[in-house]
Amino acid sequence: MPTLEKLKITKPHIYKASWYCCKCNTSKETWFHLWFCHYSIDTLKNIRDQTLDKLSDLVILNSQHKRSEIRNDLATSSFWIIPTSQLMAVHHFSFADLITGLISNDLVTIIDYHTASTTYTEAIINEAFHFMFNKLYHDMWISCYSQLNLVEKSFNLSSHDKRSKYDSAIHDTLTQSRYQRPVSTRWINWCSSASQFGFSWIDFINTL
Repeated sequence: MPTLEKLKITKPHIYKASWYCCKCNTSKETWFHLWFCHYSIDTLKNIRDQTLDKLSDLVILNSQHKRSEIRNDLATSSFWIIPTSQLMAVHHFSFADLITGLISNDLVTIIDYHTASTTYTEAIINEAFHFMFNKLYHDMWISCYSQLNLVEKSFNLSSHDKRSKYDSAIHDTLTQSRYQRPVSTRWINWCSSASQFGFSWIDFINTL
């Protein structure tokens, strides 16, 4: 399910520009706001903490080092930081990047250092991220979808309505030029757009 801001662009005849986040009703539901809305932030922090616990346990199972040392090295890394603004998310690698599937070199280095063999690193990261993505989907994404579904029902929007395509010949003319995705080789510019529209990291490759 795309963000509400993306739906406004692709189906402006269904999703009105005046609609805000279905949880807080105070901000536009961009990709960043979807996860970092103040109504969702406690859930996200719990997922962050559970992911850290899962990752720590996996490393400990494959290491001869002390549990406290492993836990400290992982827990004090900056990639667990919850960004307080979209600007912070753009300029600093944080948990906002981890939930998109981006993996910090620091994380790989820490796991390599503590495990008996670097061959364990990929398996550990895969299992930990699989756990995190499942938690994000079940604890946050489904909740957001349910909230939007309630709003749609309040406007008597049917499944047929939601599947309909925007046709400028039928509906009011919409100027979308300001919403066009910028094609740039600059990582910062791309991250800024990704935070707003929720692009996949794979899309960045297509801009190179």
